[in-house]
Amino acid sequence: MHIDELPDGPRIGRPAAQRAGVNDNAPIPTDTLIQCVLAGDELHNSLRDLAMRGWSEEQLRELLERSDAKEDRPDDWSARLKGIPRLVASAKKKLAKRAEDAFGKPSQQTPASEPVVMPGAVALPLLTPADMARLQLKPREWIVADLLPKGEPSLLYGAGATGKSLLLLQLCIAMASGRKWLDRDVPSGRCLMFTCEDGVDELNRRGRAVLEALGAEWSDCGDRLALLPMRGVEADAVLASARNDGTLQPSATYEALRAVVNRFEPDVITIDTLADTFAGEENRRADAKAFVNLLVRRKRWLGPTCRSSS
Repeated sequence: MHIDELPDGPRIGRPAAQRAGVNDNAPIPTDTLIQCVLAGDELHNSLRDLAMRGWSEEQLRELLERSDAKEDRPDDWSARLKGIPRLVASAKKKLAKRAEDAFGKPSQQTPASEPVVMPGAVALPLLTPADMARLQLKPREWIVADLLPKGEPSLLYGAGATGKSLLLLQLCIAMASGRKWLDRDVPSGRCLMFTCEDGVDELNRRGRAVLEALGAEWSDCGDRLALLPMRGVEADAVLASARNDGTLQPSATYEALRAVVNRFEPDVITIDTLADTFAGEENRRADAKAFVNLLVRRKRWLGPTCRSSS
């Protein structure tokens, strides 16, 4: 029996090196240091080592707030919390000294305390390995497993008259009616189809054929399916057009679609076709990227997934 397992005595935390299973002189993994802090073991050494790995005061405070020591040893916990600024300041000095020893003194033309900020500078989402280690690993979500990801725009390409529009209609009806799509499981959900090729009568004919094949009726879709056939409608189906400065201008139809989406709150939107809705130059990378970004920026109202066909 280990000493920290004695039933009648106070719990004694194991050293971080022992937890990690490494020699005393070997670097201790960051995950082990985090676990030590959470368990309330070796608070000073673990916080110090994390500070030496670039952790900020805010990050260390957030970690310490979740430590068991907050309840088990409140006095020690408070002392460690107050000591965080000193630990971070000390770590910065040591790291600066190491850099100076390795690379020489920094140029005096631009002091480190006065970073140069260029006009129009933006904040970049810089992440370190320590930041990534703290992130929860989230599994990828799918509309159709290994085929159509949830939360990302997807493009469906193919030669003309090969059934792309019909395939998208089948997906929408399958999700709305709780059936399979191409013999694949798909989640039940609300679907909106913005289509420019088929009118009302053609959608009805195609939809009934799909429903019959699935053993369903329009009523099985309930309020989970909305169709927007733009063929024969006076409004232009174009969602965005290019400005003179090279950017894209959302159209009035785009804003109208936005209003419909806000009311209907679909899980999936299909946009059919790309040629009818995108007025930019498909072969010009900037135009194509701007159109995709327009959909991504608006995914809060466009729903988790947007499908487009050529």
